Amino acid sequence: MRYSTLYDVGAEGMKHNWIIGLAFLAIGVLMLFYKVPDQQNTSSENGKLTFSYPKKITPIIAILFMVFGGLTFILTLVGGISQHNMIQEILKHKTYESIEGKVENYDRWTRGNNGTLKEEFSIDTLKFLYDEPDANYGYKPIKNKQILYDGMYVRVSYYWKGSKKIILKIERGR
Repeated sequence: MRYSTLYDVGAEGMKHNWIIGLAFLAIGVLMLFYKVPDQQNTSSENGKLTFSYPKKITPIIAILFMVFGGLTFILTLVGGISQHNMIQEILKHKTYESIEGKVENYDRWTRGNNGTLKEEFSIDTLKFLYDEPDANYGYKPIKNKQILYDGMYVRVSYYWKGSKKIILKIERGR
């Protein structure tokens, strides 16, 4: 039987979650070098001019942004690289399982106030359940794109992560 690839984790590359940390870091650096213009302060206390509050607090907030951004950047980058490398090792050494068959009991629904998309299906007696924020790597449902249907003959390659099945590849049989 010939197969065409519907989903392949190897084609995804590394996720870009580290950009959030980098953005906070950049905001902190910009805040540190941004000079608050001197404001004409006409109010006085006992004949002395009072200091501008934002001028005093801006460096502290900037440093907090830089520390938070730097830590977030490092943690997400290291985590993303290690996850990407683990997936590549699984693909390279073929330490995953595959199952072929018709998709049965396919169900796709939105759940909760935030509209989280969930998808459930089974092949033979093996059940798969996924939602959008489920995993950083591996298959998860996409809002405007449904690639599976009841009765479709597929070959699914996956690995176990605890009690969860992470799909690496979905191929449609022809």
